[in-house]
Amino acid sequence: MRVLFIHPMPHPSLLILQKITYHYGIGILSAVLKQHGHATDLMTMYRVEQPKIRKKILDFKPDLVGISVTSQQLELTQEIADFIFDEFGLPVVLGGVHPTVRPEESIKIRGVFGICLGEGEYALLELVEAMANNDGRRPDDLKIDNFWFKSDNGLVKNPIRPLAEDLDSLPFCDREILDFQKLLNYHGYLEVRSSRGCPFKCTFCVNASYQDIYRHKGRYYRVRSHESILAEIDDLVTRYDNVNSIVFDDELISVNKKWTTGFFEKYRARFDFPFNITVRADLVEKELMQTLRDAGCNMVMMGVENGDEYLRNTILDKGISDRQIIEAARIIKDTGIKLWTFNMVGVPYETPETVEKTIQLNRDIKPDIVFISTFYPFPGTKLGELCEKEGWISDRKVDGFFSNITVLDQPSITRQEVAFYNNIFPWAIMYPRLSLIIKLLCRIRVARDKSLYDTLYPLVKTVYEVYHRFKVSLNLLPAFFSRKPKKSRR
Repeated sequence: MRVLFIHPMPHPSLLILQKITYHYGIGILSAVLKQHGHATDLMTMYRVEQPKIRKKILDFKPDLVGISVTSQQLELTQEIADFIFDEFGLPVVLGGVHPTVRPEESIKIRGVFGICLGEGEYALLELVEAMANNDGRRPDDLKIDNFWFKSDNGLVKNPIRPLAEDLDSLPFCDREILDFQKLLNYHGYLEVRSSRGCPFKCTFCVNASYQDIYRHKGRYYRVRSHESILAEIDDLVTRYDNVNSIVFDDELISVNKKWTTGFFEKYRARFDFPFNITVRADLVEKELMQTLRDAGCNMVMMGVENGDEYLRNTILDKGISDRQIIEAARIIKDTGIKLWTFNMVGVPYETPETVEKTIQLNRDIKPDIVFISTFYPFPGTKLGELCEKEGWISDRKVDGFFSNITVLDQPSITRQEVAFYNNIFPWAIMYPRLSLIIKLLCRIRVARDKSLYDTLYPLVKTVYEVYHRFKVSLNLLPAFFSRKPKKSRR
């Protein structure tokens, strides 16, 4: 069987980085299919380009098309499925976050044959094998857990299968489904995942819904063995050039201190690449940070989210105090590791005063990199349900993950204020004097709903992204030059 994957993605910025991306979910699905003798290919697109889709389908001749869907790319997915159905009549299946949390909506999309809820490796393999044996053309005959299918008799809703407990049993992600070397040539860092899931239930994150879906279906948070991760890194740095650093792209890698410490002790004995990881403030300990530093940790990424304790802990359900954030930042920086903070503006019940608290908390802890995003009420999250219940969700569309536009119309803060604070946020922390100029540009109106800053925003955003990328690279230099020249050591 031949399977064509399509990854609808946000419209790229002016930087080429966002035009080249790697999708882990598709990578592991492709790896499992190839392991069992099937062929795969990939298209990444941020708009419907009919000639390119037509050419790819005519050249590759797929038997099945799989589309990974996020909520913000749902409309784009609908257009793609529509075109493929009209032009070729190929069976199209959807997978990913949105079909999992909004299955009833997703299965109704015209041209969609079926949807996969939750983890899809073995579910998709079963479907492909059934189709290869000519058993997969009638939806009523398909008893494949995790899949829903359209049928003349209504919907076929199969149950959720247990979680994959042994992550080591899965093949390494397929990186050859795209020009992975080109990606590495551009940014130089290698992303690796050591775990699946997150044991926490932040209300802005879909993990809580996934935990509910998989209740009594196995452990939701799972980790790979040390040797499996190290073997994958060794394989990748052997096959690809220009790997300067590694990002452990887990939702949270430091849940189990013993596992984390043991892994990075082995990593230190084998590799010299500097690396970044993600932590929670309440899991930061001096001994752990020293182990990470000795293993080559260059930077930790930590969620501050909001500077107001009530919003952070009651509304976002982070369960982390200001004191814990300040102490974690002190330990990280005292250890000699750089700090990157994640922040949100425009969360439910946000006010200009709470945004100012977030700015001030970041000023107090002095991060090396500041990242800001505008809150989005994702379907399947508790806050998404809250915003829907309150009637705050407008008809404004956001196709990018990190837009300065809020889709909420809530009484405590205006959409103009949300955009204003998103625009000035990093400057207000890193360069307060420059933020005064940004504020002035935001105050000058060139139209009713448009400031001079809005007009200049694409240029300013690109300048900041170039600066941000340069600073990240600059922060890597000390660790990079302290490396030994060999890629790995046994």
